[in-house]
Amino acid sequence: MGERRVRRRRPVAFVAAATWLSVSLCASPAGASCVGDCGNDGAVTIEEILTLVSIGLGTAAVTLCEAGDLNGDGQITVEEILSAVADALAGCTPVSSEWVQVDPTIALQDIWGASLTDIYVVGAAGRVLHFDGNTWMPMQSGTELTLLAVWGFAPDDVYAVGFNPQSFGNPAAQKGIILHYDGVAWSEVQHGQTDTFFRDVWGSGPRDVFVVGGIEGFGTPGVILHFDGANWTRQLLVNDSQPHNQLRGVWGFAPDDVYAVGSGQAPIAGNPGMQALAFHYDGNAWLRSGAFNGVLNTVWGSAPNDVYASGGPTGVAHFEGQQWSAVTTDQFVEGISMPIWGFGPQDIYFGLFHYDGANFVLTRDPESLLFDVAGLWGPPDGTVLYAAARNGVWQLQR
Repeated sequence: MGERRVRRRRPVAFVAAATWLSVSLCASPAGASCVGDCGNDGAVTIEEILTLVSIGLGTAAVTLCEAGDLNGDGQITVEEILSAVADALAGCTPVSSEWVQVDPTIALQDIWGASLTDIYVVGAAGRVLHFDGNTWMPMQSGTELTLLAVWGFAPDDVYAVGFNPQSFGNPAAQKGIILHYDGVAWSEVQHGQTDTFFRDVWGSGPRDVFVVGGIEGFGTPGVILHFDGANWTRQLLVNDSQPHNQLRGVWGFAPDDVYAVGSGQAPIAGNPGMQALAFHYDGNAWLRSGAFNGVLNTVWGSAPNDVYASGGPTGVAHFEGQQWSAVTTDQFVEGISMPIWGFGPQDIYFGLFHYDGANFVLTRDPESLLFDVAGLWGPPDGTVLYAAARNGVWQLQR
């Protein structure tokens, strides 16, 4: 388990804190556990903030508000006071929602598990990790190419996809890769799409696997491959009149209900620039949905009328069964790429942000993890969430 951050202590001073907080505090759900909630009533008040300030200045004992001592070291730091202020302003984030590093392997990209005792993580240079419930161990993948995504159906039926990072500026080296794990060893799959970068994989079962990507560079098409249990076939080639098309994410609910997202340079309604790509597969054909300017990067859904993608003009886009629209939020920037994983329509994670269907709340980030998260996975019961990041594997106990 990774070491916790050492906090640098300094004198605490809040100028006009009482006036500012008195007009800014908002209530939190009753019973929520949050930093600075001395009375354990689900809300952080101005009096509790001032109590934390007094403890930080050494004029009051920490026993007056142990809920403010986030790391349990017997002191209140300015960082802990600011965490309490954030909970007072935006609603409580549970104290338990702090990410903990469980493996330090670098340059990781995605994570998937068959169960809590059978988890796979992939990343750069062909990295593959496996967790058996006790230990994170490296596996031999047989490749040094970058692996961007992993998905599976059982401990002996797992796929990973990626590309050759050395091919940027060198078309002759362009290569995409699909690996399969049969419970014994990883092996390369022959798919017939030799020059495609593969970016994501999803399937409803062993005889229904989708892989999306694109040929890197301008003037190139996006691609969707499908495996029926025996053969790989190309189902879609996105090749518009002004193409620079990349499909970056795929997710579905059944063999006849699958979504793929990405971006292309082809104008929509006469608007130049990058345009979001969104497709839906009904079991017979991939149909393009109307979208907007920007880029869509990842996709996940709780139901066919409740699908989310990261990217677009506000950072998050939503499909409600008929059309895609941008979700109003000031938390993200346009086109941001965040992994998405959820346990229900009101329990979704966008990177380190938790979304309850109305608000985005940042979970605890002790090691500046925010811009490093590349993949998320959690079991159906929602007891825990794992993140694959550039600086290791992280765990969030829920």
